[in-house]
Amino acid sequence: MSVVMGALRKSRVLSLVEARVMAEELCGEGVEGTRVEVEVLAISLRAVGMTVDIRSAG
Repeated sequence: MSVVMGALRKSRVLSLVEARVMAEELCGEGVEGTRVEVEVLAISLRAVGMTVDIRSAG
């Protein structure tokens, strides 16, 4: 989880608490956002070796 939190903090301005909450969401059901927001996040996560699956809602 710490690797995910680090990637999140590099791609967004997040406190440790915010990064932990978002990391928990990512490890669960995932997060929602615009295509651009999700792609930017995916770049950071892939850079640390995470597998990312992006799906459109609906």
